Amino acid sequence: MIKKVFITTDLTFGDAGKGATVDALVRNQCAGTVIRFNGGAQAAHNVIHNRVHHTFAQFGSGTMVPGVKTILSKNVLVNPLAMILEERALQKIGITDAYKRMYVHSSCVVTTPFHCALNRIKELIRGDSRHGSCGMGIGETVQDKIDCNSPLSFYLLCRPHLTEKLRLIRNRLYKQVITLKRDYAKKFEESNELKQEADIFVNEDFLQIVVEMCKSLVHEVNLIHSDFELGSKMSDTTVFEAAQGVLLHEDYGFAPYNTWSDTSMTNANNLLRTIDFKGQVTKMGIIRSYLTRHGPGPFVTESTELSKKLNEKHNTNNVWQREFRAGWLDIAALKYALKINGHIDYLVVNHVDQLEQLENWNINIGYSHNNEVYTPYMGEPDITETMFQAKPIYQTVHKDNVLAAIKKHLNIPIAITGHGANTEDRKFYFSL
Repeated sequence: MIKKVFITTDLTFGDAGKGATVDALVRNQCAGTVIRFNGGAQAAHNVIHNRVHHTFAQFGSGTMVPGVKTILSKNVLVNPLAMILEERALQKIGITDAYKRMYVHSSCVVTTPFHCALNRIKELIRGDSRHGSCGMGIGETVQDKIDCNSPLSFYLLCRPHLTEKLRLIRNRLYKQVITLKRDYAKKFEESNELKQEADIFVNEDFLQIVVEMCKSLVHEVNLIHSDFELGSKMSDTTVFEAAQGVLLHEDYGFAPYNTWSDTSMTNANNLLRTIDFKGQVTKMGIIRSYLTRHGPGPFVTESTELSKKLNEKHNTNNVWQREFRAGWLDIAALKYALKINGHIDYLVVNHVDQLEQLENWNINIGYSHNNEVYTPYMGEPDITETMFQAKPIYQTVHKDNVLAAIKKHLNIPIAITGHGANTEDRKFYFSL
């Protein structure tokens, strides 16, 4: 039997329906494994099946299907406290064996509460100039890994001297907090939130709580120690689940309104090459029938009018990213995302049911900048500022012709459409 792999990624700014798509793929293809290959606990992938809802962060979005494993590859950041809380939430909806089905690469870098606190302190100081962080310490974890060259790996959670390692991390990050408290003394004096976030760095009891939670988690899940061992855990059919969106790419997104993760399929492609995978690989790009963005940053097709028409049940304004924004479908942005990501076999278009809200829809087919046609390119200097200034070039299509327009402009077939929030609302158009 030829093994099959489906690699999924979000071609937008995120929130395109990765959770529902992965759950539907797992069920449709009888997949036995979901592999997460980028990002960390900031993921929020909603799955609703048979009226049961869970927002997946560290566990794969196929976990509602009995027996389906999750594997966190070495490129995933692991937040032990977030995983513990998520497992408790899964227990409440009747999933009692999530830990037994969780496999974590021993090289995964750990995000601690101290990384999260430093992240939130920085965002609070920025005020109205926030970058749109989720407040989950992703950037701080990656930067700390770069700076110290000796990050806390998941394997070290089960080794002696864990307390000393966590204390070193806490103290190293606290030096940055001390500098921020000096430079922004007035803000710290006026903000209880800033004080509370800073206080955990000097709370020895809290450090011990973190140590004990980390120790308890590492004995609950399964450790894997190499990519080859990971490959041996793959099922006859495996789904790779991405986090965030390609337009937030660490190198080619619109800095500083991007993430610290390679949001393309690169990590998945590299893993399959490393293990010399010989089976069938299908690459799927996930989009909506319109575009959204959670938090600040360039958004050429943003439309207040459209936002008022749409029903967003699970994506709303929040404390850290703040505003959830909506706009017209942006073909030009999707073409840029495809340059970053590389070849896609099929598209998945979610939120197709929302097309009923309007008779006619705008689709952006290009940009103008300084009265000239503008096409963004990878590595472009000042791309963020240019995208802030760019204007859309719209084409208006009837609601019944939006999917055909997407296929025409991107020249990629559509394999799955989503017509509601539930897994059961997916339609498959090919025998994949």
